[in-house]
Amino acid sequence: MRSRTALALTVLALTVTLAGCGKTVPGTALPAGGTAGTGGTTRINTNFDKLLRECTVVAIDDIGKSVGDNMYVEPSFNGAVCMWNLTGGAAGSGMVTLSWYEEGSLGNEKQNNDRLKM
Repeated sequence: MRSRTALALTVLALTVTLAGCGKTVPGTALPAGGTAGTGGTTRINTNFDKLLRECTVVAIDDIGKSVGDNMYVEPSFNGAVCMWNLTGGAAGSGMVTLSWYEEGSLGNEKQNNDRLKM
């Protein structure tokens, strides 16, 4: 009984692996740092230097001005949200969070904001 179960699991694992690896992706393979476009003139960006540019939309100085009270603003996390730690104010420490979304609309964000205020 155990050998049949083991055989069935092995066949299932092999089938899933072969099905997942058997797909052909259209396009032309390029080496890392290669070029794309007509005639190979457009350089491919492999540095991912624009990956978290959403976190630079609001300058640290502007965050400091917004929270006031001589707060020191220090970046703490960049990802799906951008976070900054606040220290040095009379009210104590705190945190500022900027949530950004790549899909949706400003109207949708306003609706959610109004709903969450209730």
